Amino acid sequence: RFTPFNNGLTLPFTLSGIDALSGVAQMRLSTSSAVDASGRLTTGTTFAYATSGSLTWTGAQGPVTVYAQLIDAAGNVSGLSSDTIVVDTVAPSGGLTIAPGAQASAGYTNSGTVNVSLTSPTEPNGGAVSFKMANDNGAGLTQAGFQDFTPTVAWFLDTSSEGSKTVYAQFRDSAGNTSSVTSASITYDVTAPGGTLTAPASTRTRPLSLTVASAASDLAAAPLTLSESATFTGSTPQALSSPVAFTLANTGDGPRTVYARF
Repeated sequence: RFTPFNNGLTLPFTLSGIDALSGVAQMRLSTSSAVDASGRLTTGTTFAYATSGSLTWTGAQGPVTVYAQLIDAAGNVSGLSSDTIVVDTVAPSGGLTIAPGAQASAGYTNSGTVNVSLTSPTEPNGGAVSFKMANDNGAGLTQAGFQDFTPTVAWFLDTSSEGSKTVYAQFRDSAGNTSSVTSASITYDVTAPGGTLTAPASTRTRPLSLTVASAASDLAAAPLTLSESATFTGSTPQALSSPVAFTLANTGDGPRTVYARF
C-alpha cells in the first residue's frame, strides 16, 4: 500500500503477507499486470520479502499503479494485489487579494477585519490544495497551520498602528509540495480627514459660491458632501473643488447653516 500522493521519485510502501507452511520469501513489484501461463508477473523486480520498502520511480508524473506478487519458499506465487499512487513534484500556485472596507476606496480600509479572496488552480488527479496565512513573512507564517482551501477568508489585520498592512499566504498540495510565499497589501486608516468651509456672511440669492479646503492626502475620488442637514440626508458626494457651487433650500429669509463632510 502506498500513500495516495507523493512529491518525490522514491515511493515508500507497506506490504503484508502470510504463508503457513514454507513462509513468504520474496515479493515481485511491477507497473504491469501482465502474467505468464503460471500466473507469474512477467515484468518487474524481485526483492526479499519485507513488510515495508520503497520503489524508485523514473517515469512520468501522475497516477502510477504498482502490482505486487508474493512468492513463498517453495516457489508458489500469490495472486496480484495493487495500489495506485499519484507522483507529483510540481509546487502549487495561488494568489490573494484584499477587499476594501465597506465605504472605502480600493486599497483602503478603516476596519481591522477584511475579506481576503484566495485563488489556486485545480490540482490534477484529484489532488487538493490547502493554505496558510499570516501578517508577517517570518515566524508568523512559519508557525501557521495549513487549512482546507476556501475562496474567501475573514482576516484580522495587525491594527497596532495605521498604514500599509501586508497579508502573506502559502499553498500546499496533496503531495506535500509548497508554493512560494505570495502577499497582498491594504492601507489601514482610521483617522478622519479634516477640512474647512467658508460661506459668505450674507446673500440675496439662493445660489452660493463656497470656499472649501482640505490638507488630507488620502481623500476619496468624490470626497466632499454638502448639505443644510447635519445628517446629510439625500446629499450626494462630489469632487473637491474651490470655489464650489451650492444652492440653498427655498425656505425664506434668515440664518442658514451649510455643513461639509470630507
